[in-house]
Amino acid sequence: MVLDIGYRQMGQLFVMGFDGTTVDPQIRSLIEDYHLGAILLSAKNLKSADETAKLVLELQTIARQAGHQLPLLIGLDQENGGVNSLFDDTYIRQFPSAMGVAATGSTKLAREVAKATAQELRAVGVNWILGPVLDVLTDGKNQPLGVRSVGDDPQEVATYGVESMKGYQDGGVATCGKHFPSYGNLEVMVSQSDVPVITDTVDQLRLSALVPFRSAISQGLDSMIVGGCSMISQGMNVMHACLSEEVIEDLLRSDLGFQGVVVSDCLEMEALSSNIGVGGGTVMALKAGCDLVLLCRSFTVQQEAISGLRLGVENGMISKERIRQSLARVSAMKARRTNWEQALNPPGISLLSRLRPSHTNLSMQAYNSSITVVRDRGNLLPLSSILEPDEELLLLTPLVKPLPASAAAAATTAAAVAAGHAGGERSRESTNSIDASSSSMSSNIKSGEAVFRELGRSLARRRNGRVLHTSYGASGVRPIHENLINRASAVIVVTADSNRNLYQHGFTKHVSLICNNSCMNSSTNNTSSTHNNSARRNSAGYQRPKAVVVVAVSSPYDFAKDPTIGTYVCTYDLTDAALQALVRVLYGEVSPTGRMPGTLSKSTARRTSQPRQQWLVETWNAERDSAALDTLLTSIRESESGIGGSSSSSSSNVHNEMGASSSIDGNSNSISISNSSNSSSNILANVRADTFLLKSADVQECHLVVRNSSTHAINGFCATYFFRSTGTGVIGAILVDPARRRLGIGSSLHSRAIQTLRQHPDIKQLQLGSRLPGVYLGIPRTDPVERRRLRRWFAKLGWSMALSRPLCSMVLRDVQSWVQPDGLKGGRGSGEVEYDLVFGEEYADTVIEHVRTSSRQGVAEVYRTALAGGPHCGIIRAKKAGETSITSNANGNAASANNNNNNLVNAGSEGDGDGEMVIDGLQLGLEEDGLANDRLHGRLHGHSHGHGNETLVGSVVVYNARSSLARLVPAVREARVRAGGISSPVISPSVGEYAMLVQGLIVLGIKEIRKQGGNTVILDCVDGDGNSDSLTAMGFSVLHSFEELTCDAAAWGR
Repeated sequence: MVLDIGYRQMGQLFVMGFDGTTVDPQIRSLIEDYHLGAILLSAKNLKSADETAKLVLELQTIARQAGHQLPLLIGLDQENGGVNSLFDDTYIRQFPSAMGVAATGSTKLAREVAKATAQELRAVGVNWILGPVLDVLTDGKNQPLGVRSVGDDPQEVATYGVESMKGYQDGGVATCGKHFPSYGNLEVMVSQSDVPVITDTVDQLRLSALVPFRSAISQGLDSMIVGGCSMISQGMNVMHACLSEEVIEDLLRSDLGFQGVVVSDCLEMEALSSNIGVGGGTVMALKAGCDLVLLCRSFTVQQEAISGLRLGVENGMISKERIRQSLARVSAMKARRTNWEQALNPPGISLLSRLRPSHTNLSMQAYNSSITVVRDRGNLLPLSSILEPDEELLLLTPLVKPLPASAAAAATTAAAVAAGHAGGERSRESTNSIDASSSSMSSNIKSGEAVFRELGRSLARRRNGRVLHTSYGASGVRPIHENLINRASAVIVVTADSNRNLYQHGFTKHVSLICNNSCMNSSTNNTSSTHNNSARRNSAGYQRPKAVVVVAVSSPYDFAKDPTIGTYVCTYDLTDAALQALVRVLYGEVSPTGRMPGTLSKSTARRTSQPRQQWLVETWNAERDSAALDTLLTSIRESESGIGGSSSSSSSNVHNEMGASSSIDGNSNSISISNSSNSSSNILANVRADTFLLKSADVQECHLVVRNSSTHAINGFCATYFFRSTGTGVIGAILVDPARRRLGIGSSLHSRAIQTLRQHPDIKQLQLGSRLPGVYLGIPRTDPVERRRLRRWFAKLGWSMALSRPLCSMVLRDVQSWVQPDGLKGGRGSGEVEYDLVFGEEYADTVIEHVRTSSRQGVAEVYRTALAGGPHCGIIRAKKAGETSITSNANGNAASANNNNNNLVNAGSEGDGDGEMVIDGLQLGLEEDGLANDRLHGRLHGHSHGHGNETLVGSVVVYNARSSLARLVPAVREARVRAGGISSPVISPSVGEYAMLVQGLIVLGIKEIRKQGGNTVILDCVDGDGNSDSLTAMGFSVLHSFEELTCDAAAWGR
């Protein structure tokens, strides 16, 4: 009998794969002889984007020449995350898994990621993607589907599934939902040959598992894969769902209304082929309602399936009308998503090159947004806030196989080829640690170690410190692990689906126990070891446990519900892109915003979240709020010194401005500013409400308060300034009432402050810490443990610790008996630099022009304040010799209308002789015991003619306690000592001997303050990165140390 439905038609009802990266005779025969209509490619077929485009074009060309009416469907599994068939590090971008995308909380991002994926596939000729995954997880801990699913919330799975489907279609490819009726609720089987079983009833499925499938169908899903699982429940007994008319026709088509293409599961699966046979299975699948039958790669089995279908039609088991229905559906999908013009002209590498920049940015955005910090009860993140540069970080990773389409897999294959074998006998566990800080790591990597090798390198590079990396296996914690844990100050343990790899669970718990107990054992450690002690101490001597961070790189369920794991981070896949994003989060370069999808996220959030009340933040009103702010300052000072029921020995009772913030949101209690109860060493000593008021035309102030409108008490205060000269928005202080800690006041103030500062149209950068007023130059650094807490809190608010700069204020005591250090004495120099002391606004043009060489916030304002401050503020200038004309009187004294007893400088001299101090040839014009004689004093104090043409090479501000600057530098206002201040040295970039000139200017400042009877000198803002060493040699000591933070205003929040 001659059939009008022959191989040409029957071949269109199959999806088949093949082995190899080039067209072989078997796949050519299937296309030419049997008119195969769809091909499924896998990672084994694909070497690169360019090779893929060539392969697909060749397949389509063969089909065209063989007389196919429509192009081949070229299908691919490209779910992202760990399930990708096509890998090309240059042209194909990596995106997060389905659960990783859902962790971003952005459906818009989900659609953009799916569209980008489809665009890249379309560029190489792929026109059909096997996605999205629409399965709802019901047992996340033991579900092999894992992060391929969005999660366990049916509505959330539906929402993200539909957005992904639309994104794929936007990118120009046909979609295929999977795995109907759900792989998220399978019973775990004993062996691979057993069929996975769904035990839920149809009614139960309708309430949960079928919700995403119904939503996708209603929005235009192109095709659907029906799984090969069995369904055993009340009212249903199905051996294989893809062979069941009850599942396909009744449930999928009639109940859910699906009119698209139905694709069977692969009939080569062992359970199906052994129980039924491929030929019989093909007939049963098509008879049940499948339109396309999937056979993965065996040519013999594929021929058997085609023959089985022909036999089924000949015997009347399958009607011709049934075949025509399937052909119509398949042809309709092809016509919607492809044509010969597109199939024979794939854009290939040219399009991928154009897409690469935007897709790279999208990938980074998606991964940065997906990383989830489920818990951080120990406030360990970012690691940069708890680790000093010389401390070691340990990375412990499991032995896992590289992803099939990944750089690690490519490297492993290349290494195996180079070694002359693939998959040779390797030890199951590494016995040697690797110093990841070294760029020349050993190439002798054990099987399974290569996956995380780059993670270790990245941790070392970004930290610029020492990172140790070793793997672990089923044998658990071994001596090498214990030794490395003892050496390290922090430990990262990586897990990959530990609920199915139970050795990982046990290992992690063991390591956590060791770290938590380290504070108990550290007292017995060998303190002579060159490595750091395992426990961290605070100022009171309390030892905190060693920091341990657990990172799940696959299923987030590993330790989601384990409260003993205090810091727990999820990446949702272990691709290089995910691990790089992890590094950025661990070091505080990116603020983690991801959240666990599904119901587990909600329950976890309820258990771990701290109260975050959003407080009403008002603008400061001086008349209304000044007295209340003074009361708040007094309360904070009393809390720090142990007055009013607080314990002076416990830093947990302290609440000051920058420090109070760290405790307000429940992260920690605030920092103790000083190690002494002596109020003179307290940063807030002598601070009043008016201290925060600059009252400068060049600075826009907007201070903020959280207040009780009934009692008029201030619960919190934040000082902000916008410096027009540099375009810098500054947070100068955050103060919180000690009795109002852990309530979110600091967060509310900070959020409003950033919002206010960013509204300035000319803002260029944001800064934490202010030079003027000089209360807080940044985050206090007095107590190292509390400093780490502060850094963590501000990092969580969005500040990058990588951009910090150390600053300090310094003090020189007993000035009256101070003697210049021997290193600053010498013979006469070359006289290349001359000095003078000026005050008054007539010098403003020259001085401010010189000060512009410094871009530091507040420096210009310090000088303007000094110039306008009358006789109690002056500026010592260093100029090139010979450019100044001095007017002196007949006695050799400088002519000055400002010479009186209250002036900063007296007319009289302290010594009799004419002496000079020389530092490497710089003539300073000083004698050992004071300023020089009247002639030299005239040089320092006189008015100079033609000063508009002077070339300044250095300057410094000097002032006494009665000056307007002293109001803004509280340490100078200390009532018990007579103090003067030196501020803001500015040295021209053309000066080679920077330190020498700074020393000279500061020595002159000390001399002037001593002449006024001052006994203490405050140097209010000094770089703390080594520049303070020369000042220490002069007799200065650190009064308070800080950490200034800055960031690009345009990049805030990215």
